Order: sequence, then C-alpha cells, then structure tokens
Amino acid sequence: MRTLLATTLVVLAGALASASIYWGFLNTPESTAWMLGASAVLLVAAVLVAAITIGTVLLAWEGGGLSRQAIVDAIRGLLACIPPALVVAVVWWLVLRGESWVAIYSGQISAWFIARFNWSDVGWLFRTVEWVGLWLRWVVAPFVALVWWRAILVRGWRPTRGLFAESLHPVRVLAATAIVAALVWLPWTQVAPWRPRGLAPGTMELVFVGAKLGIVALLSALGWSLVARTAALSRRS
Repeated sequence: MRTLLATTLVVLAGALASASIYWGFLNTPESTAWMLGASAVLLVAAVLVAAITIGTVLLAWEGGGLSRQAIVDAIRGLLACIPPALVVAVVWWLVLRGESWVAIYSGQISAWFIARFNWSDVGWLFRTVEWVGLWLRWVVAPFVALVWWRAILVRGWRPTRGLFAESLHPVRVLAATAIVAALVWLPWTQVAPWRPRGLAPGTMELVFVGAKLGIVALLSALGWSLVARTAALSRRS
C-alpha cells in the first residue's frame, strides 16, 4: 500500500510537471533563434521529466518500494525509454493507417456487406474498429512498452521470445485493460463532464470543478501506477 501511494503521487507529480513544461513550450513564441532554442529546451525537458517519472515508478515496483536509488537508476537509464517509445510510435502509426483505410473504403465495405449478407447497417463494424484502435493505442501499446522498459532497466536490452510473450500475456493485458477502463477512461468520460443541476456560476462552481478534476487526475495516476505494477511485477524472463 505504501508503494502504491508513493508511485501514485510520483505519477501525478511527474504528469503535472511534464504538462506544465509542455504548456510553457506551447506558449513560447518562436519569433527569434533564442526563443526557438528555448522551445526546444522546454520540449526536451518535458520528455525527460516524463521518462524519469515512468522509470522511477517501474523501478519502485520492481524493487519493492520508492527510494532515492530508484530515482537515480531511472535517471541513469534514460536511454531505456527509446525502444519502448518506438514500439508505441509504430503501433500508433499502424493503427491510425488502418483506421484511415477503413474510413476511406467505408462505402465499399458497406456495399460488400449489403451484397453478401443483405445488411444495410454495418455501423457496428466501424464502431468496433474505432474501439479496437483506441484499445491498441491506449492500453496494449503502453503496456507492452512498460514491460520492455522494465526489462531494459533491470537487465539490459535482450529481446527474447519470453519477453515478447510476457508483454502480450492475455491475463496481464486484460488486467491492464480493466485498470485503464475503471480508473482512467470512466472518470474522464463520465465524471469530468458531470455537473450537478442548480450549480450557479461563481466561486462554488470553480471549487467544484477544481475538486472534480483533482479527483479524476488522482484516479488516473492511481490507474497508471497499477498498470506499471502489472508490467513491473510480471514474470521475469
């Protein structure tokens, strides 16, 4: 429980710090060479903060608790984020290309179902493609990346058949899916937009919105900490 609390706070703090730096990057005018350089520094800083945060959380779960050594090892192992990041980028690219292909040929796909099965409405198919794409991009790809990231931090990059099988283990992927659905997706889609009737604009509304978003952010940090735990405490291969 102590490790869960510590890693959740680390995820929350790291996300806030990285988002704040990125916000500074977005609001930095690039009218001069100096400002362009400052934008580049801010962007790199945001990525580094995110990478150190993730590495620290993985090592905290791997070592049985958050410690100064976990932070130091995460900083020393910054390059470990490169292969997992490439995995996520490739999955996103493939999924988005596939979704674009389906969108372009949606008319032909619908016509084929009408001619073959006499189904005039195949909206369910396109919704399924959309949901599967979201699942692959936001759950499967990050989970695989976290498993590989932990492996690189702990024992170096040695791609093995066992590592590939471990990162795609059905039980662990389903566990990560359930965690993300319950603690990330549901709060952001159901709780964040919710507003009670009769809440008048003003100070109380600002307090309510701030408290609501704070709770949603905390639940999301908890969810990603548990996903990291699922990846870090998986079978050693």
